[in-house]
Amino acid sequence: MNYDRQILFEKIRKKNAFWSFRDVNEIDDDLLVEKVMLLLDVDEINLLFKIFDKEFIRKIWEEKILRQEPYYHGLNRFFAWFYFGIENPDEYIKNRRLDLSSL
Repeated sequence: MNYDRQILFEKIRKKNAFWSFRDVNEIDDDLLVEKVMLLLDVDEINLLFKIFDKEFIRKIWEEKILRQEPYYHGLNRFFAWFYFGIENPDEYIKNRRLDLSSL
């Protein structure tokens, strides 16, 4: 598992993120998941699902990325449909957005 985290960490660093971190152990799981989902491709996102539980990844998606709707609308639709099996992504995103706006 640590090796896979290191791979993801290095790929994110190549995207000029995490430049201030020297070691993968300096970042928490939440931040790693968020940045992989936002910056990397499907192969790397798939690797997240080998490292972390699907519910943990979904939690990070909802708390960090879905909250930034509509900025990441296309990406959120893809995550909802492809990774989380949500049948009507647009409706789900709209409802979650309303839920999150009341917080």
